[in-house]
Amino acid sequence: MKNEIKVFIISSQDIYSCGLADRLNQVDHLTCFLSYVDNKDFINELKEYDANVLLVHQDTIDLWSTILPFEKMVDQFKGVAPDIRIISFDCDSSEKHARELIHCGIHGVLPKTISIDDTVNAINQVYKGAYWVERSISNNFIHSAVYMADILEDQIVRKTSTLREKLTNREKDVFKFLIHGASTKEIARNLNISEQSIKLHLGRLYKKFHVNNRTQLVVNALTHISPVKDMVSLFDNSLI
Repeated sequence: MKNEIKVFIISSQDIYSCGLADRLNQVDHLTCFLSYVDNKDFINELKEYDANVLLVHQDTIDLWSTILPFEKMVDQFKGVAPDIRIISFDCDSSEKHARELIHCGIHGVLPKTISIDDTVNAINQVYKGAYWVERSISNNFIHSAVYMADILEDQIVRKTSTLREKLTNREKDVFKFLIHGASTKEIARNLNISEQSIKLHLGRLYKKFHVNNRTQLVVNALTHISPVKDMVSLFDNSLI
C-alpha cells in the first residue's frame, strides 16, 4: 500500500479545478484540499493542512506575478511548509515557460492536455523528490547536466539566504567555523572572544534548529538547503 499523499490545490474558482480535486480524492492514496486564490487565509490553511504536495493553477501564478515575483511566493509557501513539493498545473506546453517555473522553485509542470492518470503519476514522482515535466520538454533540458547544475545551485543559494536570515551576525561567524570542524577553542581564538561566549552562541543555534549537538546542527542545516527531499534518508539508503 502506498503512503498517503496530502495534496493542497490553490486555484481560481473554476469548474476544472473542482473536477480535478474530486478526481484526485477518488485515488486511494491521495487526499486533496481545494482553496481559492481570493481566500486571504490560504497560507494558514496550507500550514494547517500539512500537505506534501502543492498544486498551483497557472492562472493563479500569472495573477500573483503581477503583484510580486513568483519565487517570492514560493518562499512564502516554504516558510510555512519547508518540505512542500510544488506543481504548477494547466500550463502551456512551452520549454521556456517550464524553465522559468523550475527556476522559481517549482518541481512539476503539468500541461493543459495531461490525463488524470499522468497527473497522479506526476504527483507520485514529485512527492518522491523527482522533477516532472512532459517528455517533449524533458528531452530538451532535464537531462542536461549543466542546466540541472544551474537549477540546483540556484535553489541552494536561495535556501541558504533563507537560512542566513535566521541567524545573527555572530551566529553566522560561529557557524562558518563549525561546518569546517573547528573546536570551541579554535572558534574562540579566531573570533577573539571567550570560549564561554562561543558555547552560548552554540546553545542558541541548537535551540533555533531544534537539535542537541554539533553533528545534528550541521546535518539539519545541510538538509535545510538541500534541493532533494529527505537528504539524510537518501544518503543512508545509498550506503546499503
